[in-house]
Amino acid sequence: MTERYRNAHRSQYDPDCEPRTRRQGCVWTSLSNGIDAQSGGLRLAAPDTVLATVHPTEETNPATPGWSLPDAALAMARMRIPFEVHSGRGWDAVIEARYAGLYVVLQGDSDVFSNSTCSGVFDGDHCIGVHPDNDHESRARIDDPVCAVARYSGMSILRQYAEKLNPHILFGVFSHAVPIMYPPAYWALVTGRTMTYDSRGAKLGEVSGFRTQTAERRKVGRRWLFRILEGKYQGRYLPATSTVAYTRIA
Repeated sequence: MTERYRNAHRSQYDPDCEPRTRRQGCVWTSLSNGIDAQSGGLRLAAPDTVLATVHPTEETNPATPGWSLPDAALAMARMRIPFEVHSGRGWDAVIEARYAGLYVVLQGDSDVFSNSTCSGVFDGDHCIGVHPDNDHESRARIDDPVCAVARYSGMSILRQYAEKLNPHILFGVFSHAVPIMYPPAYWALVTGRTMTYDSRGAKLGEVSGFRTQTAERRKVGRRWLFRILEGKYQGRYLPATSTVAYTRIA
């Protein structure tokens, strides 16, 4: 099973959230979670930061609480984060988006969720983030803004949630797939040179050379800047083409 980067869950009730976010912020909080997920943790935006990109007078319907998906798309456009509204394409399109590794922002009626879950604290029109990863029971990882942590939900429940609000499904997707967490690469010093090994201990190449399967480099002053093509650097997974700094030991 492919495992992708898992964002740190944000709740609309987080201590740093403003009163409007606490009352109505399910859409922009879901966007906050999606921004983290699609960037592999390289870009973060608090829910209130997302909210600030759209003035209330610009909202689709300022008289109603929260945001519509077109409002969400406007916010993402202003933050220059690729996002598309796919409403009306049906449930199969949601499944296809997740299969492609995309983070889904899904609107629905939350009274479908059981009161035995954290999602049960709110009943009504709602918005959640749906991560492309599943657990071992094939349940989807979801970021429900009313929950303190991410949780898992069966896809059949999510379909009921979405179709109760609109049978044609109201949802949007981040256009960039959530990065895959590749097998870790290990770093070691061998005879005074930095070498790269894969998770099985097989030698992949010298980081200090240009010909390597796992990294590219350029010198910045007395430091070498390495572009990790895949893998893990000092315990943190990085998506493809992430850049990290590493001091060369001669």
